[in-house]
Amino acid sequence: MSQGLYRKAWNKSELIDLHDLPASVARAVLRAVLNDLKTGKRLVADIKVVTGRGKRRPGGKPAVPKDIGAFLQKCHGPKITAEAFFSGHFYLTKVALEEWLGRASTEAQHHNA
Repeated sequence: MSQGLYRKAWNKSELIDLHDLPASVARAVLRAVLNDLKTGKRLVADIKVVTGRGKRRPGGKPAVPKDIGAFLQKCHGPKITAEAFFSGHFYLTKVALEEWLGRASTEAQHHNA
């Protein structure tokens, strides 16, 4: 993934802006963010993820929030707040990220055993 795109989407440690990105690119950015958190390249903190509300999409329905929610569920990612589908953003809380990192670490240890 282009480092420029990643930096544009996550230029502040507490904010990820995905709202102008296609759903597939938003997933790639979020995957990179989660990887950075796993490897310690970024500090774990509360993160606001802006997904947009779909105002510029045909039909005015957002694609990114639903897609990101499904992606996180499929990859057993961190839990998100329930705001995702209504407000154009959601939060990955520090607590949820730490729980997810703990699960990921445990699963990796079991996989390597």
